[in-house]
Amino acid sequence: MTIRALGEGRKRRAHLLPIPPQGPPEGRRFTLLTNEVLDQPGDTGSLEVLFCSVFPLQVGQSATLFSMNMDLSGDSTGSTRLACKNAASDAISLPASTQESKQAFDKVQPFTYLQYKLEDLAEHQFVAVVDKADHPTSGWVIAEFSSASESVIGTNASLQRLLTRGIELKLPGTRPMVVDIKVPALHSSLLAYNLAIRQNGCGEGTELFTPLVRQYISDVYESKFFVNAKEVNINLHGVAPYMPPPLRSNRAGDGLSLQLWSDPTCDSSMDVSLHVDTLGSIGKLWMRYRTVFAAFPLLIVALALRKQFKIYDETG
Repeated sequence: MTIRALGEGRKRRAHLLPIPPQGPPEGRRFTLLTNEVLDQPGDTGSLEVLFCSVFPLQVGQSATLFSMNMDLSGDSTGSTRLACKNAASDAISLPASTQESKQAFDKVQPFTYLQYKLEDLAEHQFVAVVDKADHPTSGWVIAEFSSASESVIGTNASLQRLLTRGIELKLPGTRPMVVDIKVPALHSSLLAYNLAIRQNGCGEGTELFTPLVRQYISDVYESKFFVNAKEVNINLHGVAPYMPPPLRSNRAGDGLSLQLWSDPTCDSSMDVSLHVDTLGSIGKLWMRYRTVFAAFPLLIVALALRKQFKIYDETG
């Protein structure tokens, strides 16, 4: 579900998304992204998100109910009675990513993001996205359900392949709004990488937001955001180099992961490539081990003196 302009209907409306039943495929989740702030109960903003169930009111019962006209399918409306829970307390702030965005710490209003596993919503039947704006605004909302097979892309590339050929991915136009790209082989802090993102067929000014990338690695709990992502320099602390691996099996979550938000309304494919940055890797090697290079002449002098003393002891 996508709302491109809040308040376009000039009246308070709620858009309902039925929550799929439990069962295969596993790993399904609900995600929502908006450039608005979600309203807490009683707030008078422009957007509210609720998780609802049909509420059969019994005789003698009293409850706080959410009742209004529901936008079920286009222009059709109906009246129903729902018991709802506000989702604002679970909202996560993400850096705003637009054509004007430069850095993740720009002082602009952030995006608001919600993500739930499907089993966490088992007690509810609907997601209600309430458009409370009374006049057209530039606010937008994207909400969808997706499965792990669509939203998680695992790569089996070895470190040797990363060094020689890199990784080339082509994401289809029907991809979910949020895609996780996992690269288990990428965990060394000695190497730098270049990430290139190219969206095909989506002109500037027509997309609701530009690609947003989160680089994270679970082993050291490191996370970094890149806004308006087209050319990104990937650097990570990772595990300490030349140290033995931990005494446990390699998990699917190990190594670098790239979480990519992109506008699904463009309905266009996206090319993602990851290659080693040779100059950047040499620079990291120099910065980390520059004291070794500074001590190298001293090593040469020590070896020359050792050889001289050895010859002197043998020949007298």
